[in-house]
Amino acid sequence: MRTPFKISFEKKIKNIDKDEIIRLFLINSQGKLHDKIEDNGEKKIIIKGKFFSLNPLDHVPWDLWLGFANKTELCFTGDNTIFYTVYFTYGIIYFIAVLLFFLLIPLIYSIKIEAQYLIFLSVVTAAFFIRLIIKILLHRRLFNRTLKYENRLLGNYNWTEILKKKTDNELRDIINGNTTLTLEIQELAKVELEKRKK
Repeated sequence: MRTPFKISFEKKIKNIDKDEIIRLFLINSQGKLHDKIEDNGEKKIIIKGKFFSLNPLDHVPWDLWLGFANKTELCFTGDNTIFYTVYFTYGIIYFIAVLLFFLLIPLIYSIKIEAQYLIFLSVVTAAFFIRLIIKILLHRRLFNRTLKYENRLLGNYNWTEILKKKTDNELRDIINGNTTLTLEIQELAKVELEKRKK
């Protein structure tokens, strides 16, 4: 289905590791409220978003998909160009539904539309456009962070060097999950401990 409600980011990279970029893209988009991920085997990843959730805790401003993006696509071309397209039809549908709701209330209850009500509608519209810009910037940050080979879960730390300075007991604690560190760091700790045994 064609939609005018989409935005694309693109970047050309000389030495591109497609598999690593896909792996990092999936890691960096973890914890977000998307519905499903499709990998068509042709170096194209499609993430489908959710339109609505009944859980009020799901509705957070930093989520990239819920009620905003019905679909995102990360794909590669033959000339090492990477495209990331965000289809934000859900966000537009939400905005139109909210705007219609606030426009229909005065008609249903025969309320005279005052200047304050029009100001309120202007604030709602402005809030929507601010939300739209923020969501698009968050998607752009996800794309750029992935292309810089950054792993959101590992942070901007050199974990290989950090783990070299840990004692064997500290590494075992990390491996056994006795810390708040991620599974990826646990794997790095396991590799470091195995190196020391050799």
